[in-house]
Amino acid sequence: MSELEKQMTEEQDNGKELVEWITARCDDWRDYRDTNYQQDWDQFERFWRGQYSAEDRNRDSERSRIISPMTLQAVESYTAEIDEAVFGSGNFFDIEDDFYDKDKTDIEVMKNNLTYEFKKNKMRYVMQEVELLAACIVTGKQIGRAHV
Repeated sequence: MSELEKQMTEEQDNGKELVEWITARCDDWRDYRDTNYQQDWDQFERFWRGQYSAEDRNRDSERSRIISPMTLQAVESYTAEIDEAVFGSGNFFDIEDDFYDKDKTDIEVMKNNLTYEFKKNKMRYVMQEVELLAACIVTGKQIGRAHV
């Protein structure tokens, strides 16, 4: 096994530890969100999806079930801007080799490996889902403040 392969194996092991740490934090954050904000979270999602619910009425006398598409448009616009900023150049990342590094192929191998892993795991799609979720939360909170 070459030195580079050993190093990559070691980095993958470190990556597993990072994934476990992130997963544990996400579980804690999700539990906190569900305990403290589940009702608001559900309301924001209904606004975003344009779904009517009687519990979203501001007054008992309201009869209208019209749902404005403004939330959906705001989320789509916000997500499109982020997507263009991140993926607009065509390259998701670029790594420059250390000036003093004598082996110039190690960075190319790493870039190729990362590119392969990103394509294999559909990283662009995953990132777009994260952007969409973030946009829903931000836009939903702004709309929630407007309705209060």
